[in-house]
Amino acid sequence: MRSRLLSRSLLLAALLVLLSPLGTPAGPAAASCASPYLELERHQVIGRSFEVTGHAFVDGCQDSMGCEVGGCTSRCTYADPAPEPIQDAELVLRQRGRAWTLASADADTTGQIDFSTTLPPGVEPGRAVLTTGHGARYVVRLVP
Repeated sequence: MRSRLLSRSLLLAALLVLLSPLGTPAGPAAASCASPYLELERHQVIGRSFEVTGHAFVDGCQDSMGCEVGGCTSRCTYADPAPEPIQDAELVLRQRGRAWTLASADADTTGQIDFSTTLPPGVEPGRAVLTTGHGARYVVRLVP
């Protein structure tokens, strides 16, 4: 009885070691950069004029580093070139099969972009989608 209990205990301990995170090698760390996105103060556009802020409007992604170790110091540098701010990004309003280009702007060095615009003639109250040519999308409710 005692040897059977000891055998089961050893088998359980061996399985725990094999299945534990310490028993398996860790893969390389991975990071990713955010894709562009839009932000409004609220989900409704009330009135004709409104502001839209965009974030992460950059071309490129600097999310990995390489390090050289030698002597008493180590030197780390990014493996990828610095991202460039997107220029001439267009803000487009889409509603019921129609599209209007509302504004065009340049992102700053941090990737932030500010659109100041007004609703064009022909839009109707209700749901609409703000988009850019860079994957950003934001659903709004128009209350002109």
